[in-house]
Amino acid sequence: MKKILVVFGSRFGNSKEIANVISKIFEEAKIIVDVVDLKKTKRKNWPSTDRYDGVLVGSGIKIMKWTKEPLAFLKKNKNNLNNKTLGLYVTSMIKLTDYEQAKKDYCEKIANNLGIQPKIYDVFDPVIDLSETSNLGALDKGILKLAAMGISKDFDVEIDLEGLNDFRDWDQIKDYANTFVDFIKKE
Repeated sequence: MKKILVVFGSRFGNSKEIANVISKIFEEAKIIVDVVDLKKTKRKNWPSTDRYDGVLVGSGIKIMKWTKEPLAFLKKNKNNLNNKTLGLYVTSMIKLTDYEQAKKDYCEKIANNLGIQPKIYDVFDPVIDLSETSNLGALDKGILKLAAMGISKDFDVEIDLEGLNDFRDWDQIKDYANTFVDFIKKE
């Protein structure tokens, strides 16, 4: 049986929710999957990529950067990842304004800089939680609100500046996961 490792770093839970949905699709395809939250796992306990047929790495984007743990994971394992079916995904507000540029900035550039060759990569829309129950700190919430106001004004994207905005396209995410399954089954 094929075995996939899904690792992610999530600032506010979006990358985690996506990893969980993707892992369910892998399980439905009869693929063994291990899911690891790199932020909650000590680096010394990060799994080795040796025993996996495929590795999927996800990250949130904040201030135009990957979360540090997934990036460190890629750097640590880059020599072994090109021998695997590798996938990358990020979640970013930039996708709301320029999807192709977001793919270049957050997937292609990382891959080129690290010398890795993902078979598949994608950028998914964000969750922008500006509600009272948001788990964002005051500073993060203020910065996010300013960015949201700019995106709303400049790109005619409707954003509730006091509520929960879930822009994720679950069909896109499921298609991505199923494409990864196809790659794994062909290997």
